[in-house]
Amino acid sequence: MYVGIDIGATHTRVALAVVPNNIVQKKDFATTSFRETIARIVESIRLLAPEKIEAIGISSPAPLNKVQGTILNTPNLPNWKDKPLVDMLKQELHCPVYLEHDASAGALAEFLYGQKSANPLLYLTLSTGIGGGLIKEGQIYEGTNSIHLGHQVIDKKGPKCSCGKNGCLEAFVSGWAIEKKFGKPAQEIDDPAVWDEVGENLAVGINNSVMHYLPELIVLGGGLIQKGDLLLKPLQKHLEQYFCQDIPLPSIELARLGQDSSLIGALAIAWKKYNNK
Repeated sequence: MYVGIDIGATHTRVALAVVPNNIVQKKDFATTSFRETIARIVESIRLLAPEKIEAIGISSPAPLNKVQGTILNTPNLPNWKDKPLVDMLKQELHCPVYLEHDASAGALAEFLYGQKSANPLLYLTLSTGIGGGLIKEGQIYEGTNSIHLGHQVIDKKGPKCSCGKNGCLEAFVSGWAIEKKFGKPAQEIDDPAVWDEVGENLAVGINNSVMHYLPELIVLGGGLIQKGDLLLKPLQKHLEQYFCQDIPLPSIELARLGQDSSLIGALAIAWKKYNNK
């Protein structure tokens, strides 16, 4: 059995699977303090998998130190910095534990199990925060750390981001930014004018990302994609407005694995690392 853990700014999910794309059981609970959340993770795993666990994969907001098994300075989990995430789970559960950037895990899952064999594949998660992952030649692309599409500056005079800079993409189109500006959660907003503004800002960020990575396909995941055409139609309209006419606009699709992309990605990381795939 393999365990996948998806740690988000507001929710943590734990899943059990024999093969990554076939979840047997899962649990969902609020992300709170580091020690409280680790205790809930361990409790959940012991309930879901009382017998032997082969390996555990974790998807988490970046930046990460995967050698040390820690989260670095993630704005949406400020009290988790440098905590011994991987070591604590190894000590409690006595099996290998692998840590991966959540959007990179989501990108891998969509590539492997969402039947999206594009090369490269660019995945954006639109949730409490904004993240991005890139699959190139079937592998997660990384530079010196995971890519951070949410913290590209799209307007240097824009609002302050959770990272402390001004004008990041996340400060315009994330769940927390939308709620801060418009006074209620994104899921409760149905005003087309709001989503036209969000779609335009997202189009600027995607345009920049495409110019850097030239993906064949863009996949959108995360909770905000539940708004459907309210977000997608203005996004497409503004992308066509901003996009360089000499380069074909990549196809944009919604994540076929839905909200489970990063969770299944964590399971895939555990399975691949444990089996040296």
